[in-house]
Amino acid sequence: MKKSICLLLILIITASSIITSSAADSLPAPDWVRITLNADASKTLTITTPTYMIDKVDYYEYSTDDFVTAQKLRYNEGGEFVFETNCKFSLRYYSNGFMSETYTVDIIITKTTVITSHSTNISILIPLGSPIPTDITISGYEITGGNDYNTAKKKIGENKKFRLYSVAVMRNNKEYKTTTPYNFLFPCSNFDVRYCKVYRMDSKGNITLIESVPEMNMLLCKTDMTGLFLVVEDKMYSPGDLNGDGKILANDARLALRISAKLETATEQQTVSGDINKNGHIDASDARKILRAAASLEKLN
Repeated sequence: MKKSICLLLILIITASSIITSSAADSLPAPDWVRITLNADASKTLTITTPTYMIDKVDYYEYSTDDFVTAQKLRYNEGGEFVFETNCKFSLRYYSNGFMSETYTVDIIITKTTVITSHSTNISILIPLGSPIPTDITISGYEITGGNDYNTAKKKIGENKKFRLYSVAVMRNNKEYKTTTPYNFLFPCSNFDVRYCKVYRMDSKGNITLIESVPEMNMLLCKTDMTGLFLVVEDKMYSPGDLNGDGKILANDARLALRISAKLETATEQQTVSGDINKNGHIDASDARKILRAAASLEKLN
């Protein structure tokens, strides 16, 4: 009896230390926590629970003081916050009574003027003291067809997702020229920013890679050129893997069926992965093929 009690105490102490260390650890925010830069230089943090996690998350807790105090997020699907000052945002969730690790992200607000094209969400960042005037505007639009679009598609390959933009910088209704590179922010909405690249395409259809770095869910790059730009997701999507976990399982088929019944809206990635019969949308036939693939009865190409 005494041995059983001692063993139970050891297990309780061990479990307690595991829970404590888990809570104390701080991990970088996962890719379902996104930060976007607003025109007034504030930042918006958005939590979007992945589809495969919604049933597992009971609720979220968040804090800006390392959980000295904590608040509960209203919905388990996620939420949105706007920050105007620097802080450290911490997040964790509970699933079946168990607490996850603590995820943290530093919110840094800098004194920068942000000029944004509302038609494309492409922005130019103008740091304090830059010779670029702050009264410029971005004239831009997305190209979705025609010769330039077909040329771009041929250059980057049929199986890669991309967006093609025409971009000009204007001041007083005239094109503004500068020798100081612009700090462009190109949006990567519905793309995985880790695999995104920016190219410029000249009038002959030649494309040149522009060095860029991820900045929240956008790509930051410097160039004094305007014209045609491509944002390319250089990543191949696996047919049938709708939730992006690298596997084809029954929950992928379930998600495809819900999309086909219009109970959920497909992302671009899900449409690419789930449109097995290549008819432009996800339907019950696609869901059936994915279910057969999950059961190893069929291979998806």
